[in-house]
Amino acid sequence: MRIKKVLEKLGLSSREALVYKAILELGAGGAQQIALKAGLPKSTTYDVLKKLSKKGLVNIYLKGKKKHFSAQDPEILRDKIKQQAELLDKFLPDLQAIYNVRAIKPKVRFYEGKEGVGVVIREILKQAKELLAIGSAEEIFTKLDDYFPDFAKRRAQKKIPLRVILRESAKAEERRKLGPQELRQVKIIKSQIEFKSLVWLWQNKLAMVTLGDDLMVVVIESKDIADTWKAMFEGLWRG
Repeated sequence: MRIKKVLEKLGLSSREALVYKAILELGAGGAQQIALKAGLPKSTTYDVLKKLSKKGLVNIYLKGKKKHFSAQDPEILRDKIKQQAELLDKFLPDLQAIYNVRAIKPKVRFYEGKEGVGVVIREILKQAKELLAIGSAEEIFTKLDDYFPDFAKRRAQKKIPLRVILRESAKAEERRKLGPQELRQVKIIKSQIEFKSLVWLWQNKLAMVTLGDDLMVVVIESKDIADTWKAMFEGLWRG
């Protein structure tokens, strides 16, 4: 079933994948023979064969008075993907222009796991002019150690300054000492309460990352909410 799943990921429907795989294994055959191999009714198989023919994946030829079918070289799938990629590259600026101007974008987004953190990091690196953050260095590097060294390096390369408020710890002191070379200013505060989350602020966006057992990220895009958090941040920073 692995080949079927791969074919589906390449854009074929479940039935198209079954039929195309059956023809590849048979080499060629009539609709009845292919249907038996694919485990589908003959009428269904015949409809699928016509769709695959339109996609250029199946050849139709006459053997006597009956239609027979053979598979195109799977290399054609690579060619199709290449053509699709070239078409997307050509029209992507137009699609992005429509998206940026007219799309109704979600104001609140939710992600689970480290992959979600990666999505937000890429967004920050693409959009931020300055980044503000509040968190615990110990918790951040315990949960996200495979992301943060590279994030700090890429952020510095893109000249995005960071101001971060960290809970007092040895790791926080280390981040303060390394700050100048990574465009990072650090303020350390004493707190009896453990920080189990990380907050990022940039432009009109607020991202909250939970650092407990269930890693989650919530991103809110709102000028009012972002301004409120920035005001609180500045109060802590000055204090």
